[in-house]
Amino acid sequence: MSAPTRTPAPTAAPTSAGGRLAAALRAALRSAVVGSAALRSAALRAGALRVAGLPAVLALAAVARLTYLGGDRANFNGDEAVTGIMVRHILRGEGFLFYPGQRYGGTLEVYLQALGYLVFQLPQNPLTLRLAQVALSVASTALVYLCARRMLPGGRRRRALFAAAFFAVGPWFNLVGGATAWGFYSVGVTLGLCALYCGLRLGTGRRGTLRRGTLRLGADRSRDAAWAFGLGLCAGLGFWNSLTSAYLVLPGFIWAMPYLIRRASGFAAVLGAVAGAAPALVFVLRSGELPLPTAPDRQVGFGQRVANLTDPLLRQFLGIAYAHGDGGLPRPVQYLILAGVAAAYLGCLWRRRRGLATLLGLRQGGREPVDLLLVAPVLVAVLYVATSMAWYTGTPRYLFTAYPLLALSVAALLPYRSPVAASVVYAAVLSLSAALSLGFFRTAPHPSLAGRDAVLRRVVAHLVSEHETHVYADYSTGMALQYLAGDRLDVAICYGATRFAEQRARVRATPDPVYVDSPLAGSGLLDDPPDTIGTALLANHATFRTTRIGFVTIYDRVTLPRPPAFCR
Repeated sequence: MSAPTRTPAPTAAPTSAGGRLAAALRAALRSAVVGSAALRSAALRAGALRVAGLPAVLALAAVARLTYLGGDRANFNGDEAVTGIMVRHILRGEGFLFYPGQRYGGTLEVYLQALGYLVFQLPQNPLTLRLAQVALSVASTALVYLCARRMLPGGRRRRALFAAAFFAVGPWFNLVGGATAWGFYSVGVTLGLCALYCGLRLGTGRRGTLRRGTLRLGADRSRDAAWAFGLGLCAGLGFWNSLTSAYLVLPGFIWAMPYLIRRASGFAAVLGAVAGAAPALVFVLRSGELPLPTAPDRQVGFGQRVANLTDPLLRQFLGIAYAHGDGGLPRPVQYLILAGVAAAYLGCLWRRRRGLATLLGLRQGGREPVDLLLVAPVLVAVLYVATSMAWYTGTPRYLFTAYPLLALSVAALLPYRSPVAASVVYAAVLSLSAALSLGFFRTAPHPSLAGRDAVLRRVVAHLVSEHETHVYADYSTGMALQYLAGDRLDVAICYGATRFAEQRARVRATPDPVYVDSPLAGSGLLDDPPDTIGTALLANHATFRTTRIGFVTIYDRVTLPRPPAFCR
């Protein structure tokens, strides 16, 4: 029902032409005032709905990741334990430039974790350690929304909310990776999205419309210089922290390049890049080495990397299959989806061929921001198969930074012109993605995280009571044991990268170390199963005492006829 209106007091009818004109002007003015008030009221109501929509999506992103962390499916592996140990060292005043034991993978994310403990005085445990990753994922969700507002034509707000919601609830590995303290993965997504957003802001007005023409106002030039500096800063920080942020950084630079050619914007971008990459550049100057991964022990050829990316990694990345390519949707349905994705991509390439030519020619006229989503898959594939690190196929770990591109691409493909059809399709896609994520969360590892930590705490108590505080273990067991033990034990890793050299030196110096074994992961000491420390001790003709606590076996009072070729 419409609001009541006040009836104006009757007035005498104007008798002259001037009086009639004045009356008409007064009536028009009253109508304009009433109309503008109604428009402002409608705009405020619509704005309130839009503002309420984004916080709800951000809350959904946090809830989805906290649900994973609070469930039985959550793990806390050796890499995460390393970040927890790093945080304790940082809070004691020590510093790290890269993830320990390697010369790549910056530590901005770990410093954010330490800052959280310093500010909020939280108890240190696996859950609170990963709250920084949840916060970064929420920030990334907001950035997906902002990027979508500038990339997706037509119905931008609705499509942007869908893109953010899709990123918030899936795919399953996006949720797992966004709540896992791997040291630099979550911050890589956030930095890459920041770079992409800054690149999109170059040459666009406040509402995201392209500024065409040659007239460049001073405010526009200053604004472009600021966004160019932000683009360079995020790219530099990404180079230091997470090389896979290039999946998002490069599209930002491709879009921004016509504007970076201008002297002021280009200089600002270079200045920002130097500032962001300063820690890595200092490392290069001091060591003479590039902050790049070394060749892994396990390598696969270029052809095999291409095959792995095609299958099973693409199915895992889309969320239609689970770890190692198992589970998820029925296998025939998975391959039908892959075929549909390929057909849609090829069709979009053909439709946007002129815009792509303009984009890749680094020209302005005729291109659209959405064209970046057609270039990005090629960039991701080339960067992925070009590195020897891409041997692992258990999960799409090295594709994690590309998940914002997936959310934006899905939003770009789905219909949007009909609000009713769009709502139905959006709800169906979000429901399917969320259901697949929940399906993965229902599977629980054995032992559970709580059960594993309970056993490891008993192991710590036993070793401390026996005054056996210098321990060798496999990576997964050893790093989790060190995190739970704090300073009560020194744990060295039998095989793999040395994360904390001082602790390893103390263990190596002791004449009677203890060996801790568990089935959490293979030790890497032997090629044939069973790949355990106990098997290696027997192979070296050792004698020892065995103590069993839960799934953990402790070997102490070890005597060896000669210095061992392992755990040294």
